[in-house]
Amino acid sequence: MKSQYLLIINLLTFVFFAVYFYLNTPECVAYFMHDASINVSAAALITTCFYLFIGPALIQIIQIFILKKPIEPISIIQYVLGLISIALLTNLINKPCEFMNGGHYMFIEFGMTSLSLLLRFTCYLLLGLTFVRTIFNIIVQKRNK
Repeated sequence: MKSQYLLIINLLTFVFFAVYFYLNTPECVAYFMHDASINVSAAALITTCFYLFIGPALIQIIQIFILKKPIEPISIIQYVLGLISIALLTNLINKPCEFMNGGHYMFIEFGMTSLSLLLRFTCYLLLGLTFVRTIFNIIVQKRNK
C-alpha cells in the first residue's frame, strides 16, 4: 500500500499545477538571456508538468500492478527534483508580461531559469533510466515464467 502513496502524490501534484497554470499563466515569451527564451503559456507549462509527473505515474502503475514491486527510490528522487524545478519555474513567471515592440515579453532571472532547466533535464534522465529498468524487469519476469 505504501507504494501507491507516491503514485497518488504524483497525480495530485499534476492536477494542482495544471489547474494553477491554466488559471494564472500569462501568454508571453520569457527571456532569460539575450536570445534564449522559454515559452510561457498554459499549454507549454501543463505539458511540462505532464512529463514530470504523469510519466512517472504511468511507470509506477506498471511497477505496482504488473510487476508487483515496490516503487524504486529513484522515483522519489525524480519526484522531488521535478517538484523543485516546477516550483522554481512558477516563482520565475509569477509576474505580469510587458508589452514592447508589438509583443508580450517577460524578463526572468538567468540563474534560477538555468537551475530549473537543469533539474528538469535531470528528471527526464532519471525517468528514462526508470523506464528502461522497468522494461528490463518485464522482460526478465516473462522469461522466468
